[in-house]
Amino acid sequence: MKTIVTGIFALGFIACASNTTNTPAKALEKPAAVTTTRTTTTTTVVRTVNKEEDLASCRLARVHFATKSADIDSEDRGALDRVATCLKQNKGINVSIEGNSDEHGTEEFNRDLADKRANAVEEYLENQGVASKQLDTVAYGQANPMCSEPTEKCWSVNRRTSVRPRSAKR
Repeated sequence: MKTIVTGIFALGFIACASNTTNTPAKALEKPAAVTTTRTTTTTTVVRTVNKEEDLASCRLARVHFATKSADIDSEDRGALDRVATCLKQNKGINVSIEGNSDEHGTEEFNRDLADKRANAVEEYLENQGVASKQLDTVAYGQANPMCSEPTEKCWSVNRRTSVRPRSAKR
């Protein structure tokens, strides 16, 4: 390997020496500085704003609650995080947070519980950085059931808060 490198060096030296014999004196002077230009390309991605597409990404999210509770379950936080991200990226989209309850208890108790559930979701979204002006809450209590069978499965479906896109506040 050493012999090959030495041979290549010698050939290069001979080639340089043979070039200098017939070269004018000016060519033997110190070479001019070499300037290297690096070209970089920047790609800009332009996103077309599509209101329907934005609304689809902020689509309905439901949060379910335990009996007589307004605590947000960790399983539902992912859906709320998706809504929060969407709302932060789309300041023109507003949502209605609709609190609901099952039929156990008085109408007043269930409306208050539904209000607490809607407020818990609103607070969660605000803590994620969503502007309060994008959020509106309403409490339906037991007046807006999704299921009407007298079973635990049905009642658990009704213990919910729905987050729905709505028109902008004026």
